[in-house]
Amino acid sequence: MLHRQFQNFPLRILLKKPPDDTVKTLNGGWEPVAIETKPKQKHSGAGGKKQVTDEELRQIIKKKFSTLIAAFRSFDRNGDGSVNKREFAIGLKQSGVDLPPKLVDRIWKMADSDGTGSLA
Repeated sequence: MLHRQFQNFPLRILLKKPPDDTVKTLNGGWEPVAIETKPKQKHSGAGGKKQVTDEELRQIIKKKFSTLIAAFRSFDRNGDGSVNKREFAIGLKQSGVDLPPKLVDRIWKMADSDGTGSLA
């Protein structure tokens, strides 16, 4: 319930937010504030290399796991017999393949050729 003095105000005015780069001070004015930026996340790549070929990626996974089944079981975090996109990304990273999300998405799309959202 809105306070009585605000009941006749249009709701859009009451909910309007200040610009992101300002903050209201105690005396009622607005002062600019510094905008904090996140540092760009760096990815270590695959096998310590920033760029790898498909074959080099296969070799990195092969070196880490003795069989394809071992890799699949390692990637299948919840043990349900399928690997979803999140499990796939985590599995790659834990295998020493630390790639940007866009590249992981591209690899995932190739692996999930039927578009079901999981590998079984």
